[in-house]
Amino acid sequence: MPNLEWRFDRGSSRFHRLLSSLLIGSFGGATLLLLYGATGFTTAVILGGGTHRPLALAVVGLLVGGLAAVHAVRGLRVWPVDVRGFRRLVVASMVGAVWLSAAATVSFDAALVAFGGVFVPAALVRGTCRSAGSVDTDTGRVTVNGRTTSTGDIVSIRTLSVLGITVVRFEPAADADEALRMPFVCSTETAREVRALLEPEADG
Repeated sequence: MPNLEWRFDRGSSRFHRLLSSLLIGSFGGATLLLLYGATGFTTAVILGGGTHRPLALAVVGLLVGGLAAVHAVRGLRVWPVDVRGFRRLVVASMVGAVWLSAAATVSFDAALVAFGGVFVPAALVRGTCRSAGSVDTDTGRVTVNGRTTSTGDIVSIRTLSVLGITVVRFEPAADADEALRMPFVCSTETAREVRALLEPEADG
C-alpha cells in the first residue's frame, strides 16, 4: 500500500469547487440570458405572426438542441458539477446572469469581457491545476498524473506555495530513465507530506 495517495480536484479542494462555481456562474448566467431573450422573441413572433415565424421556430429548435447537448455532456461526466448539486447550479447561474446583465447595461462589449474574463481563466486554471498521485517508499515508486518514476531518480524537490496551493517540481538525476519533469499542483499539506517522504531519499 502506498505511503501517500492524493487527489487535487473538485472532490477534495475548495479551490476547485470555487473554480467550478465560476464556470457554472458565467456559462449558466449567459445561458439564462439567452433563454430569456430567445423565449421573449419567439413568443412575440409566434403570437404576432408575420414573416419571422420560421426564424422563431428555428430558435425553438436551437433551444431544444442546446438542452439535448447539455444532457449529453452530463452523461459523459464532463459537466463541472454533480447533478446532485442542482441548487448550487441554479444559484451560481442566477448570480452569473445578474453579473452579465449589469455589464450589458454598459455595453455589449462589456458583457463579452465580463463573460470571457471569468470563464476563460477559470477553465484554464481548472484544467491545468488538477493532480492525482501516490508515493510508495516500499517499492520506491512515485506516480503523478499517471506517470511513474523511481524515488532514487529524484535529486531534490522545489515548491512554490500561494494561499494553501503549492506547485511542486521534482529535480531528477541526470541519468533518470523516467523523470517526472512536469510540475504539478497540489495542496500545501500534500506537498509537505510528499517532501517528508522523498527528501530522505533525495538526501541519500
